[in-house]
Amino acid sequence: MLVESRSLNDHSILASTLDIAIGDALDKIARCLLSKDTLEASATVSYGPVLEKFAFPNGERDYDSKLSDDGLSPDWTEGEGLRFDRGLRGSRKRDMVFSFTGMFSTASRINQKIEKDNPLTQNQMRLFAKDAMKAAFEQLASRIVLALEACSCSAHQSSCKPGKVVISGGVAANKYLHHVVRMYLDDHGFPNIELIFPPLQYCTDNAVMIAWTGLEMYEAGWTTDLRALAMKKWSLDSAAPEGGILEAENWQRKRQMERETH
Repeated sequence: MLVESRSLNDHSILASTLDIAIGDALDKIARCLLSKDTLEASATVSYGPVLEKFAFPNGERDYDSKLSDDGLSPDWTEGEGLRFDRGLRGSRKRDMVFSFTGMFSTASRINQKIEKDNPLTQNQMRLFAKDAMKAAFEQLASRIVLALEACSCSAHQSSCKPGKVVISGGVAANKYLHHVVRMYLDDHGFPNIELIFPPLQYCTDNAVMIAWTGLEMYEAGWTTDLRALAMKKWSLDSAAPEGGILEAENWQRKRQMERETH
């Protein structure tokens, strides 16, 4: 999900996925590309970090220094039909949505090839793992660039002058993601945009994310009374049917509470 945040309670969803989340896609791809022994040795069933370690055994020294030219996997896949898409194409190329299921389908075909008489080499598998992540991260970066371009076109609006992009959630722990997004923004005319990633130990800690959100709301003067109930669906977007953060029932501002108690 790509969100424009103007203040603590004022957000607009700019892009969301048509199918599955990027982290879910990488987990599924890892299950297709990595060996059974590698997966079983993992301390967690979130295999994205395992895929990253497999693709880049030497860390940042294995990173590439340029973006994709044609969206194809390495040359040796030519004729095999094993290519990772860079997202939507044709008339939908600039749509503000993400789509990752096609990548999983490609990984499934690679897995089928592995199980046949002509398995891929370890180096070929590393190239595929790397290309899968690059395809996913370039798609993510492309939508960030589209959003920044839209803001640049309406720069006369004081509310639309972003200087920072925050990437959070479990996938934000992927160092190659940091590299690809920075490279993509620089290449598309946004070298001055600051990228912010949470500390690695907090990227996958949902409890900390929820607690921090509650802390910020409380420090801004917001609280709820005991009538507040859990909501099945609660959108950040103020224009959504759910009405955004403050449309949940029984929010109270401290000053309002003080007036009610006097």
